[in-house]
Order: sequence, then C-alpha cells, then structure tokens
Amino acid sequence: MKKKCSQCKKEKMYSEFYKRSETKDGYRYECKKCVSVNGKKPAARKSAKKAQLKYKYGITLEDAEKLRTTPCEICGDASAPSIIDHNHQTGKVRGALCNTCNQGIGLLKDSPIVLKRALEYLETRGHYGR
Repeated sequence: MKKKCSQCKKEKMYSEFYKRSETKDGYRYECKKCVSVNGKKPAARKSAKKAQLKYKYGITLEDAEKLRTTPCEICGDASAPSIIDHNHQTGKVRGALCNTCNQGIGLLKDSPIVLKRALEYLETRGHYGR
C-alpha cells in the first residue's frame, strides 16, 4: 500500500514513513526524507500542522486559530486558549472549549444522557451555588 506525503506530494510505500499512533493510519503525514530535510524549519512545521488540521478535522489553520481565540462554549471562559472539541466517532469539529469543560464532557463519556443525570444529581442533591 502507498501513502501520499503531505510535503513532497509523492506517493510512497508506508515503510518510507515514520510510525505515529496519533494519526488515523498510524503513520506520520510526511515521509522520512521530508522529515529529515524539513524537520527543524518553522515553515515546515506550520505546513505539517495545516495538513494535520485538514486531515484530522477538515478545517484550515485559520479556522483553528479562530476557534482557539473563542471563549469556551460551555462556561464562557476566555482567559485561556480554547481546545478544538470534536466528535471522536465522526471526527467532525463541534466547537471550542476550555480544557476543563473538554475533559468534563470526556469524563462523562460524551453522553448527553450521563450529562443530564449529572445535572439532575447536582440540582437535587448538590445545593450548587447556594
């Protein structure tokens, strides 16, 4: 099987790519040759980041920067850069969240049902905000 390098745009064998567990196919976006040539250049890193955002989320670097400067869509906190929140099954971007809210919904299994139960629990037993 072959894969297209995001840098040189050439189709190459998977053996010509370093492994990377965070990607969908388990390999880096750039071939080994491009990594060795461009690995330390900021422009190459920016280009690789653009390719990763497009591949992983289907968004541009500009879209990502806009999301990162957006206040959290749950708590409204604008003091820290937002995280791009996405659906782990579809990969589609849902919005921008602070780290705490992103972890919170993740720990609640990204489930509206579990979140509703947590809300009911706090409303009936938590005495939240009193």
